[in-house]
Amino acid sequence: MVLFRSILSIAVLGLLSACTVYDFQGTKTESAETLLESKGAWEMVEAEEDSDPLKQHMRARRQVDPTEISSPHDYTLKADAQTMRAKPHSRTLHMEQRPETLGDIATASGSGGADVLGVRIGEHPGKTRIVLDLDGVSPFRHDLDQNENVLIVTLPEAVWKTASQKDFSAHPLLRSYRTQPGKDGGTVLVLRFKKPVRLVAATPLGPGGTAAHRILFDIAPVK
Repeated sequence: MVLFRSILSIAVLGLLSACTVYDFQGTKTESAETLLESKGAWEMVEAEEDSDPLKQHMRARRQVDPTEISSPHDYTLKADAQTMRAKPHSRTLHMEQRPETLGDIATASGSGGADVLGVRIGEHPGKTRIVLDLDGVSPFRHDLDQNENVLIVTLPEAVWKTASQKDFSAHPLLRSYRTQPGKDGGTVLVLRFKKPVRLVAATPLGPGGTAAHRILFDIAPVK
């Protein structure tokens, strides 16, 4: 009975050592916790092997103790012409860990933006209307500095596709506009005025009729 228990213990230890797992870099994973913490995803990989008996025998010999193997033997594969033309293969399955991959962050963060296609200036009773034409929806922020007579419009997801600057020497209220890339992407529009102004309205509008997406600003002089 003692001899049987010793043999059983040796067999169990051998089985456990044979089940040691290695990661994709060849580093042994000592425990289940280490395995879970290692980076990358595990997946089942199918490998195709040649069914040549001689090659299979030599593979098997490499997996046993060299002191226990017998002397080499010669093997002859007897097969008809059909077997040689359609040589069967065997497949093996094993686990491999693939490294983590990151998506294209720059492309993902830039998706969903709109292009500014034009700027229109119109006059209405008591106010000047400035319209940005876009090809899609775009968030925006605005900041009016009445001391500097400047309106700054930030379009964090928009690309400017029209004239980047323009002067309005003949306009009674608007002096010029300039654009520049935003610090974190998008576009910053700077509107300069000839006198103090107040912002009457700042409204996004959806497409209607022949008009595309728009952002509308109504500006009036301070009385």
